[in-house]
Amino acid sequence: MLEWGGGNHTWYLAREGFDTYGFDGSKSAVEKVKERLKAEELQADVRVRDALELDYQMDFFDCIIDSATIVSNMYGNIVKMYQETYRLLKQGGKLYSITFTTGTTGCGTGIELEKNTFKDITEGSLKGRGTCHFFEKEELNSLLETIGFQKIIIDSLRFTDREDIVEQFLVQAEK
Repeated sequence: MLEWGGGNHTWYLAREGFDTYGFDGSKSAVEKVKERLKAEELQADVRVRDALELDYQMDFFDCIIDSATIVSNMYGNIVKMYQETYRLLKQGGKLYSITFTTGTTGCGTGIELEKNTFKDITEGSLKGRGTCHFFEKEELNSLLETIGFQKIIIDSLRFTDREDIVEQFLVQAEK
């Protein structure tokens, strides 16, 4: 299992006995995950990595989890990250990815970098987060199909954070 970002899934999967790998671009985030794992005597391979420069071998992972990390980029890099995900998955491997939709409060605010990609978002729960691409369902499905993913399921989850709307696509796909 490989987790892109945060560390919560890395901790949980290690606790459940999976061979677990995780990475983040932030050294301090990686150190926090390592401390948590050590405190609970859990094992995982956690490293500081740039998501565009992963050195894992092809067809290495059974499953990759992206918890709204890939969307924190310009669209061209998002494409590269999903391509890299595909390369890293074994045949039949699963991708689970969370993205934000254009229905999320904050989409359309801040500085528009390209279509549906904004930085310095000024509203909603993503305010101050940095760069975020907001997907439309057809755009996301087309991207994943073009890369080669199969059995694509895109569900949506809509909830409020205080009075702000957070709408996410919950993606399942297979290599």
